[in-house]
Amino acid sequence: MAAPQVIAGRYRLEERLGAGGMGVVWRASDLELRRTVALKRSLDGDEPQIRREARLGAALQHPNIVAVYDSVSDGADRWLVMEYLPARSLAEIVHADGVLTPERAAAVGVQIAAALAAMHARGMVHRDLTPGNVLVADDGTAKLADLGISRGHEVTLTDSARVGGTAGYLAPEVANGEAATAASDVFSLGATLFAAVEGGSPWGSGENGPFAQLRRAAEGTPESPRNARELGPALQAMLSRQPERRPTAIEVEGFLRGSPVPRVKKSKRPVLIGAALGAVVLLAAGFLVFTRDDAPPANATAAPPSPDLVGDPHTADPCSLLSVNSLSQYGKVFLEPNLGTFARCDLNTSLPDGGGTIVTSLELSEPEQYPQVPPVRGKLGEIRRPNPDAGKCRRSFTLPDLAVVTVSSVRSDSAAAPQ
Repeated sequence: MAAPQVIAGRYRLEERLGAGGMGVVWRASDLELRRTVALKRSLDGDEPQIRREARLGAALQHPNIVAVYDSVSDGADRWLVMEYLPARSLAEIVHADGVLTPERAAAVGVQIAAALAAMHARGMVHRDLTPGNVLVADDGTAKLADLGISRGHEVTLTDSARVGGTAGYLAPEVANGEAATAASDVFSLGATLFAAVEGGSPWGSGENGPFAQLRRAAEGTPESPRNARELGPALQAMLSRQPERRPTAIEVEGFLRGSPVPRVKKSKRPVLIGAALGAVVLLAAGFLVFTRDDAPPANATAAPPSPDLVGDPHTADPCSLLSVNSLSQYGKVFLEPNLGTFARCDLNTSLPDGGGTIVTSLELSEPEQYPQVPPVRGKLGEIRRPNPDAGKCRRSFTLPDLAVVTVSSVRSDSAAAPQ
């Protein structure tokens, strides 16, 4: 029987624990400090990858992240020395024991959300959060592992044609080729908790290979949970197709501890986004102004439009399109969302010196079945001006996703409105 291999003259390999896409992991004995550690070696001899994971791990000290102790060389190989946690991965637990209860999944999620919050606070993104990278001990302690493809603001990775991450847990924007962000990590955590209670990825089983999952992820149509129960609202928020509508990792931690989950998280910027939306729409003598804060310069090359620019008019938030400040020069303004429908929002402007009130409304509607002017998908439609009305100023235009926006201003006392 061959003697156990000793790495770098110090770490004696005891048991191979498993292998993944990023390396093979062993349980080992530290002969100098007399403690059990985990050793990881890259499967393809990628020394820079091991060094990168060592640097990122050394910068993180968190009870829910597997600690990195050191990296050592042994011949042509470089090994990562890590904390050893007697635990199984979440994937192994679901495979062997069946799906978790929502309560148990939430307890795991709280800890991993805290780990992500610590990473995000340091400008780091994990980029490959899956059930296989979540370790759960018998006492319920959960830790995030495998920082191998994590991205930090101090780390530069060479771009390649492949998508980083695991297809079954990718956020839609990553599946479409965009860079992973903190919001992408939150989506992957939601997908991981989905798998914990449902038994599989929200992008399907993957039995026909990862490309089917990747296509479904790019389309952004996850399966509906059946067993989530009270975990359902948190999963729905984390699995939102739009990154800006997902909660932060800190918010997820609060939700899973029992804080109420908002039905819809409002975007920090208007949901009216598109490649060429640098134009400003002025309506009713300046009563309404649409702008995009990050619109490209006029001479910039327009990027391809998003396939889902506004979303379902029944769940979109038109109030986020209205700027109260744009009307404040005319009087006192207050926002009045129409309760019971998400497709309309009003701004009421009280004119000075008893001049009455002007109501400016914005409505989102489904694409017209037979539009007068055939719309061009991917381009903002021309502003349409109906016949003059003595009591109302009304304009409408088609969005790049072919939905229709209608804006109107009317005086509440029925006096003539400016044209």
